[in-house]
Amino acid sequence: MKHFFTMLLLLSLSAPGCLAAMATGMATGVVVSTDGEPLAGVSLVTNEPSVGAVSDSAGRFTLAYPEGVTRVTFSSIGYHSRQFVIGQVPDTVRLARMYY
Repeated sequence: MKHFFTMLLLLSLSAPGCLAAMATGMATGVVVSTDGEPLAGVSLVTNEPSVGAVSDSAGRFTLAYPEGVTRVTFSSIGYHSRQFVIGQVPDTVRLARMYY
């Protein structure tokens, strides 16, 4: 039983490293409104294979993506979505507010 828990612990500690090893690229930056205010909780989702991330309270994001990804979409409730080609994501992504 002791060996079982040891193996379980080793597997759980190595899993994040395995996921990071699958990533072939990284996009980082900040998401802001057109007024320059940081936007928290913006979703970043890639095309197939689908991976995602969320901007933090300061609008910063880090997206690690695997080989084969060609596009990433930034979206948030109340803002127009924007899509970028991987490798052409700007350091500062600006989202425009939707007006009804």
